[in-house]
Amino acid sequence: MRQNGNGRKGKSQEGSDLSPEELRERIRLGEDGRTEFKDERSHPDDLAAAIVSFANSAGGDLLLGVANDRSVPGVSDPDQAMLRLDNICRQNIEPPLVCVTIQKHLLENSVVLALRVPRGPQRPYRTTKGVYYVRGAAGRRIATRQELLEIYQSALALHPDEMAAEDAGPEDIDPGYLLRVRPEFQHLSQEELIRTLINVKVMFDADHPTLGGLLCFGGEPQARRPYARITAIRHRGTQV
Repeated sequence: MRQNGNGRKGKSQEGSDLSPEELRERIRLGEDGRTEFKDERSHPDDLAAAIVSFANSAGGDLLLGVANDRSVPGVSDPDQAMLRLDNICRQNIEPPLVCVTIQKHLLENSVVLALRVPRGPQRPYRTTKGVYYVRGAAGRRIATRQELLEIYQSALALHPDEMAAEDAGPEDIDPGYLLRVRPEFQHLSQEELIRTLINVKVMFDADHPTLGGLLCFGGEPQARRPYARITAIRHRGTQV
């Protein structure tokens, strides 16, 4: 951490601060896809939802101490409010969001906290209630299934062959063929086998194989994915 402009320690980064003029202009223009106002008494779940929506989208600023009517009641205890925001980012969001910055501003004798949330490096994020949010021009909304898939892929967190084949189950994997290819799995218990298959990306979770797992080890993958195929290239020798 480095010290912010008023001499107190705060979480901040070079180039991330709003100037007083920029802050006043953001408040004058009102909430949008990159700005949200919050009262300091807002529930932690509500604050977490707003932060998650920024982290899953293009980033933005949560202004604590600004009302929806654009008045500036401020926060009563800035240091305590900063600690509260930091705790929410770490304890009410999965995975914990630790890359936010917080800056204090004095406007009309009231202190406003500007929480800057970047586009999160570990997207997608969700609240501890299990809800994924994204930002739109009108504010935050619950992410659709397609939006979540796009976030996974844009964050390089999930390749197409690692996605869940949601219309298939463990029974679609051919155990005989799987164990012939991977005989080291033969002595595993059912629980150990499922855990191992998840680790090697054959299963997405205990209920669904991955697309790659279905295509490689499915008993009849064409019944589930008649349009899918695997293209492979064989090279002579063992050197790339």
